[in-house]
Amino acid sequence: MSRRIFISFYISDKAKEALEIVQNTLKDKNRHIRVNWTNLDGLHITVQFLGEIEDNILDIVREKVRDLAIKYNSISFELDKIDAFPDLQHPKVIIAKVFDHSRISNRLQKELTDALVNKGISVDLKIWKPHITLGRNKMGFKLAGLQDIVLENVSWQVDSIEIMESKLTIEGSSYSIVESYRLTNHG
Repeated sequence: MSRRIFISFYISDKAKEALEIVQNTLKDKNRHIRVNWTNLDGLHITVQFLGEIEDNILDIVREKVRDLAIKYNSISFELDKIDAFPDLQHPKVIIAKVFDHSRISNRLQKELTDALVNKGISVDLKIWKPHITLGRNKMGFKLAGLQDIVLENVSWQVDSIEIMESKLTIEGSSYSIVESYRLTNHG
């Protein structure tokens, strides 16, 4: 059986509240533009998107994520600013940039990517830029107010890493946790 899988970090409720304000502000200013906004429960930081994989590959992914989780401490993330891919003038994907000053998340993501590649698993090899996807503007129309939004400075601790399944529905993607692993290296 094949499943659509990605690996992610969760978002705190306080961060979700700040991002909900951003989404609502942009919705109010852009009622005429069709944007598929991410449901608040679906907000996450993707560590690695794997796409459709078979259960035997998922078993390898579980092993590698579990092995990494015991090597890493919790990670402190902070909301940074609103941005878009490819850029703010042509926003196809509206995002909130996030960062961790320690760059632990970058090391973990790189080590995970390398471990999966070494097992022959196809992964996204682009340079990882941690972010939260807020919405998709498939036509890339300019959005009013996008460049003016100041994001509330919210930080939170992430103490686990999740393997997630994504199911595509008419209303958008729905996510469920396949496995969750605590980051357990406490020095």
